[in-house]
Amino acid sequence: MGYARNPNGTGDFVIQEPTFGFNNESLSVEDYVFGDTLKLYPNPTNGIFVLENSKHNIEYIAIYNIQGQLLFENSLQSTNRLEIDLTSYSKGVYVLNVNKSNVLKVIRN
Repeated sequence: MGYARNPNGTGDFVIQEPTFGFNNESLSVEDYVFGDTLKLYPNPTNGIFVLENSKHNIEYIAIYNIQGQLLFENSLQSTNRLEIDLTSYSKGVYVLNVNKSNVLKVIRN
C-alpha cells in the first residue's frame, strides 16, 4: 500500500494501492486486468523465478530495489510467461512493476 494525495498533488492523503508512474487517482478496472491470474514463483527465490499470467499478456516489466532505484526495465512482445534471473543481484527485497499497473514484491535469498 502507498500513502498518496488523491486527487494527485492536491487532495487529502489516503492509503491506496501504489501507482508507480501514474497519477494517484484511482485507476480503472481495465488498469488492473491481472487480478488473481498473475503468478510469481518461487518467492523467495535463489535467483531465477517465473512470472506468468494465464489470461492476459505481460508487455512491460521493471525491477526496482528497496530504495526505489530502477535496476531493470523491458518492453515485451505480448508474452504470458517469463523466467527472470536475479542471480547477479544481491540478496534482498525487490519490487516488480508489471504492465505499469501491477506491483509485486520478490525476495532474493
